[in-house]
Amino acid sequence: MRVRTTIAGAGLCLAVALTASCSSDPGADEKKSGDSIVLGFSQRRLAGSDWWKTLLQGAQDRAKELGVSIEVTDAGGDTVKQNSDVDTLITKGSTRSS
Repeated sequence: MRVRTTIAGAGLCLAVALTASCSSDPGADEKKSGDSIVLGFSQRRLAGSDWWKTLLQGAQDRAKELGVSIEVTDAGGDTVKQNSDVDTLITKGSTRSS
């Protein structure tokens, strides 16, 4: 159950981030602050799944269109590692925004 929640949460975060970036000028905040936008994308496992690979490719393509960077982590099926990856992405984001 926790794995499904984690995966659903990661997918929801990605969807919200991409949707929000579609509705505004992606460079507006960057122009004001000088910071670049980096989207963290944590995956439980990419290998062996065409569906996840396609999702990742779509996210990378959309990020490129919007002029933002995407940082992908692959936990290799290890949910503990994925939780650590998410914590790392959050920490990196907080240091970039300060």
